Amino acid sequence: MVKGIIDRFKGKFAVVEIGGITKDFPKSIFPKSASVGDVAEIIGEKVKVTGALLEQR
Repeated sequence: MVKGIIDRFKGKFAVVEIGGITKDFPKSIFPKSASVGDVAEIIGEKVKVTGALLEQR
């Protein structure tokens, strides 16, 4: 399992930040309700969105 934050959507990809590094995943494996800032748990070809992570910078 990989856990990260959805950073943005770029064409057919969802860009997810994992440990400070971004990685592209196929947008098609994400639920339609997924949005920028949501926490995503990625297990193979399945994604569970657990909600937004509030972070102060």
